[in-house]
Amino acid sequence: KYCDFHRLYKSREYKKAAKLLVSLITSNIAPDYFWPTLLLDTLPLLETEEPVLSSDDSYEIMLCLELRADCLDREKADLLRLALARNLARTALQDVEDD
Repeated sequence: KYCDFHRLYKSREYKKAAKLLVSLITSNIAPDYFWPTLLLDTLPLLETEEPVLSSDDSYEIMLCLELRADCLDREKADLLRLALARNLARTALQDVEDD
């Protein structure tokens, strides 16, 4: 599945790639050594021009980050937290505009 994620990302199918990556993260089947890679792979998806990760996805990633924060160095974890917060702000604005 991780190879599929990279294939989708390289094909610029960001929404599909994001959905697959979130499912890999939330399934908790990845070995411990692979968590930093999975979590950091969310960064470019969190920074796309149009949000591809929903607020629910962001909350799921936040939860996994907090549960596994010890697997990332502090600077990378803080960078990911900032990207998640920005994505939440963008998706919240989008939700308001859709109403």
